Amino acid sequence: MTIHKSRGSRADVVTVLLPDEESRLLTRELFYTAVTRARTKVRVIGPESALRAAIGRRAQRASGLRARPADGNTGATPPD
Repeated sequence: MTIHKSRGSRADVVTVLLPDEESRLLTRELFYTAVTRARTKVRVIGPESALRAAIGRRAQRASGLRARPADGNTGATPPD
């Protein structure tokens, strides 16, 4: 099962297979999600450099919310 599909689920033992340290998927948030799925044991498989990369890399969000005006005006035309 992928980390993404496991959100909201728990397991006694979780094994995390780390991708290459250059992978864009390797982020602190995704690693946290994987680790917190385990009730009793987490097994991390991969090089230490990939683990360090995951811990040091924050996910980049592209929601556009930061660019939204503080007054709530989106610039959209109101319906007729």
